[in-house]
Amino acid sequence: MNTTGRFKRIACFALSCSFILMGCQPNADQAETALPPIVRLIQVDVQPQMAERYFPARLEASQASNLSFQVPGKLIHFPVIKGDSIAKGELIARLDKTDYELNVSSARVMFEQTERDLRRLQQLRTQNHVSQAQLDEAKTARDRAEVELERARQHLVYTEIFAPFDAVIPIVWWKISLKSVLVCPLFEYRI
Repeated sequence: MNTTGRFKRIACFALSCSFILMGCQPNADQAETALPPIVRLIQVDVQPQMAERYFPARLEASQASNLSFQVPGKLIHFPVIKGDSIAKGELIARLDKTDYELNVSSARVMFEQTERDLRRLQQLRTQNHVSQAQLDEAKTARDRAEVELERARQHLVYTEIFAPFDAVIPIVWWKISLKSVLVCPLFEYRI
């Protein structure tokens, strides 16, 4: 009985192991259906407008200037409009020079007169006919006349605006129809 009981136990053990091993292996039906999934492929063409990329940003000019006259006057030449490209050194605007040319002439006459007076007084001073104070006053008058002549010449130069660098005019604040120009910005100037 001992061998029969032993035989029954071994047979039972072998049978239960075979059932367990059979449960671990896939069925023939499952093996056939486990194929990789079918995927549908589509090729996308890149369109030109979709190839562009936009980045939010703000561009600033590398150089910018608000140009204006440094003296008041009547505007006679102002050919720029919004969006114009201007080359360096190009004339942008001009005031009527008549009054400023007359000021230069007047200052030149005054300077020449004080120069002559100073020379006369210097000759008279060598002969002790005038005091040193009178000679000093004549020198001061000549120096003042020279400063006034230089100021008048500078104001004449200020009647024209030339482009300081190559740029574009993005904003125009003045119109030639307004004619009279005070010392205020006429337009913005940017690279």
